[in-house]
Formats: sequence, structure tokens, C-alpha cells
Amino acid sequence: MSADQGWARTIRDAHDGYHAETRTHRDPDVLVDDGVTWRMVSPHLMRALLFLVAPTVLLLIWLLLGYLASTSSPSITGRLIMNVLVVVTVVLYVAGLASFFAPAKEPIAEYSRLLEGRAGAARGAYQWVSRAAQARRTPAEVEPSTVAGVPVLVFRQRSERAMLLVQPYGADLYVGWTMWRSRSTATLLAHFLRDTFGRFAPLPVFSAELRAASTRAMRESVHSLAREGVAAAAHVDEVRTRQEQAYDDGRGHAGHDGYAGHDGNDDGRGRSGYDDRPGPVEDPDPSVTGRSPGSLPRSAPAADPTAGWATEEQARERVTRRAEGWGPPPRD
Repeated sequence: MSADQGWARTIRDAHDGYHAETRTHRDPDVLVDDGVTWRMVSPHLMRALLFLVAPTVLLLIWLLLGYLASTSSPSITGRLIMNVLVVVTVVLYVAGLASFFAPAKEPIAEYSRLLEGRAGAARGAYQWVSRAAQARRTPAEVEPSTVAGVPVLVFRQRSERAMLLVQPYGADLYVGWTMWRSRSTATLLAHFLRDTFGRFAPLPVFSAELRAASTRAMRESVHSLAREGVAAAAHVDEVRTRQEQAYDDGRGHAGHDGYAGHDGNDDGRGRSGYDDRPGPVEDPDPSVTGRSPGSLPRSAPAADPTAGWATEEQARERVTRRAEGWGPPPRD
């Protein structure tokens, strides 16, 4: 079996196992719909408690101090405290008014997977996921970025956001994604009024169902890319192990570690770990193929020139990392 066929089989098996588990129906996911529920209101409510309740309490304290000062002789310290309370109260009310129109993060879904002992496959897995996202031509905007030096893929679709990362965690490899909705409290209130009075419309309107279906499609697309990242990391590790065993056995196989930029002991014959035929196979000329020796096979569909960021410059498609490493985990 050739290397490209081995990659195709690995990716196919990763998707087939997931599809076999999702053949039955399940309860509706209330977080996908943009309707107003208690779990979606909670982040807005916490922000309202900070910027609205706190200044109201300070205002009551100011009124109490003003009443006490009117019944006795006022002092300089008392006036200073009252002036400070007035300033803090006004600042908090203004901040609360601004936060009413600032977007808040409403969690939708997440996924995480830790692959033990496979930190060395991080670069290859991320490059595979990046190429697969580029070739899928999804309606969501896909943008490579970095967070604290860690390469990530950021997805944007209307108010939905998602972030997928492939990050070494010690000697292990972490593959995961998180998805959330970004909307302001004012937008949340408008959606609540829309859902409340929209039920009185003479004809049924299914725009909410269409929006929810689009959000589910985005979630499944990101999850599919994460599965491919897990499968790519496992396959890179498997290929490297086979090549090392073949090299130790004296069969003269190449010692590439399975992804671009990390070459191992190469005996110059450039054979794949899946190729057990006796004859040597020469590496293609990089100037012709544009691929570095040992890089991942491009078995993903060819990218459409009109899709997403496929038309951007090569330097913008690839995310660089700092010389000191991939950095610590991203923090909120």
C-alpha cells in the first residue's frame, strides 16, 4: 500500500467511525439555536450585575451619607468620600451603558482530545488540518492565526465563532476546538422580542431553523477537521515508527518523521513506510512538485481558487511560530 493510500484510509476510517455513531436521532441542542434561553442570558446577566447593580448600591450609600451629613455638621472627609462615590457611580453607569452594546461570549460547544506521546506530530497535524480547511470551501470565513505563539484556525460565520488548535502539551499532543456566539445584550434583547412576537405572525417563518442548521453545519465541519487532525497525528506517528523499525532492521527505509521540516535519519532512498517493494523510489524534485521531502501527502481535495483564503499569498496562509517554541496554552 502506498503512502497516499495509507493517508486516505486513515482519514476515511476516522470519519466512518463518527458517522456510525451518529446515525440515530437525538434531542435538540438548545445552544445551537440563537433563541434566548437561560444559559445564553447568564453571561449577560453577570455583566449586568457588575455594571448596574454595583453603582446602584454605591448610589444608595451616597444618599445615606448625604442624609447623615444633613442631620449633623459636615466634615471635609465626609465630603471627599461623597465626591468619590459620585465619580465611581457615574463611571460604572457609563461602563454599564457601553457594555450593553458590547458583545458577550455565549458558549455553544467544544471538543478536546489528548494524544499521549505524540507531541512531535503537532506541525504535521496542523498543516494537514489547514490544507483540509482550505479545500472544503465552507461558507464560514477561515483565518489562520496565533494565540500566545500557538497556531490556531479561527472560524467566523455571522455571530458564531470557533477556534481549532493543535498544540504540544509536554510530550503529548492536544487537539481541540471551542465554539461560541458573540452578540451584545442589545442584540439579545432584540432577539427575545423577535422570538416573542414572531409567534403571532400569520404565516410560519422558518428563518430561525435555517440559522440553526447553518450553525450545526459549522460545528460539524470544525469537528470533522479536528478528527482529521487526530487521525493525521496518529498516522504520522505510525509512519515514523514503521520507518524507524525498517531502518533498524537494515532494510534501508527513509527515516523521515512524517511531516515537513522535521527530517530524521535518511539513507537517501526516500522510501515510504507503506512501500515494502524491494526497489528504491527516488524522492521527486522539490523544485517541480513544490513539496519538501517528508511532507504530508496532499490527498485532500484540491483547493478552489475562489474559496475562502485560498487566493491569499502563501506567506499569509502559513502561520509561523516563534523560535522559542509554540508557547503556553492560550488564556482568556
